[in-house]
Amino acid sequence: MKYISEFRDPIAAKALLAAIAQVTETLAATAAKPLQIVEICGGHTHAIFAMA
Repeated sequence: MKYISEFRDPIAAKALLAAIAQVTETLAATAAKPLQIVEICGGHTHAIFAMA
């Protein structure tokens, strides 16, 4: 599968988590008012979990 190494790169994953954390801080997300991330298409998620 093309780009499989990118999906399993722990450094890239940590960078993405840090970016998400920064956005949640910017938007003032809290436990009482959490940020909700909506997935538009499940194709990528399905591909990632199929490889796991």
